[in-house]
Formats: sequence, C-alpha cells, structure tokens
Amino acid sequence: FKSADKLYFINTADDREDGVPVPAYLIKSGPHTILVDSGFPEAQIGQVHFGWRVSRERFILTQLARIGVRAEDVDLLIATHLDPDHAGNHQLFTNATVICQRAHHAWASLHLHERTGGPGAEWTSPAIHWQLVEGDTDVADGVRVIVCGGHVPAHQGVLVRLPGMAFLLAIDAIPNAGVADPLTRHVTRADFGLLDEVRAGTRRLIEVAELEHATVIYGHDGEQWGGLKTLPEGYG
Repeated sequence: FKSADKLYFINTADDREDGVPVPAYLIKSGPHTILVDSGFPEAQIGQVHFGWRVSRERFILTQLARIGVRAEDVDLLIATHLDPDHAGNHQLFTNATVICQRAHHAWASLHLHERTGGPGAEWTSPAIHWQLVEGDTDVADGVRVIVCGGHVPAHQGVLVRLPGMAFLLAIDAIPNAGVADPLTRHVTRADFGLLDEVRAGTRRLIEVAELEHATVIYGHDGEQWGGLKTLPEGYG
C-alpha cells in the first residue's frame, strides 16, 4: 500500500459558533488530484443550514483555487455518501470519475428524499461519471475507501497514507470524538442507521485505524478541527 503525496483539510461552510466544520479533503497522489466530498450546493450560497452559513468564500471551487486547483484538474472524486453537505457540487467536476459504493448509490436513489426532501440535482446530473464500487477499494497510491455503513447504508470512509503518517477520514460514520467508542456509540439525530449498525460502522473504522496506525479524523468535530493544519497548509 504505497503513499499519497499531500492531504489538505478544507472547511466548506462558515464556522459556527462552536467551530464545527463541514469538511472536504483534497489529496494529491502521483498523477491524481482527488477530492473527497464537495460541500453544500452552490445554489445554497447565502443560506443557513444547521447553523452553518454557506458562503462564496467557503465554496469548494473558491477554496481549491487557493492552492491552484481548478475543477477540471480533479480526476477522481470520492463520494463518501450523498447527503447534501457532502455531495452538493459533484456535477461541477466534469473531468472526474466519482467513486461511490454501489449499495449506497442504490439506496440513495430510492430513499435519500426522506433526508433531503428530494433527490439532489447535484448528484443525479448526467454530467457525473460514476464508478460504483463494492467494498474496500484502492483508489490511488496511498488512498483506499473503507466501506463501513452506520450513518447511512454503505457509507464509506477514506484511508490516506502519507510518508511517515496516515489518516482515516471517518466522515459521518464517526462525527465527533464523543461517539468514537464502538461500545458506547449512540445514534445521533443525523444517523439513518439503527444502533447495531452505527456501532458496527464505528468499530470497523476504529479497527482499520488501529491496524494502519492512522489518526482518525472525525466528520464534524470543532475541537479536533481547531488543532489541524487546514487549507492552504497541508500534510505530506
């Protein structure tokens, strides 16, 4: 399992009072420029969701431009799951192959309206080039998706190996440090899964992180985020 070159942490929504972010991630690995999730939809700029204000300054394309990355440079986009704060702008990356778990894409196509009020044009667009995978999959050198479920069916985290370090991007399967213990993990108001499912998903990611000696990055944890190097700085 070779190493990627660089990992950037990006907050795609203006900070809430509690500092909780809406993360996306940019990975450089050899010839590949890989985006993990894409933030709230551009159409929602100026709106407030769950305390986050969606702004032009935090919009994913504005953020990527800070490190010289354009939409057309992204050739792989990992869709961890299709909630609107994670999949709002997939259709803008027309040169990218979008990697999603087949089971999650099928579930979202039938059921995501229960969470969002309707399927999002941002991920049902014909401009999106899907690669539907089944289970853990190596995406590029140092980058592997880890299917875990829990938060939603077939949710996937992302393992990123860099020279001398590794990160496990848990996304919403482990949203914060308070639910990182599989034995005491409870169902949050955002989780679609049942208790056994969310605990199994948490356990899967913690076990992978321990095996790979990886730092777990929680999905929406303001305290942890405040201690990380964020865009334009990066790791690697």
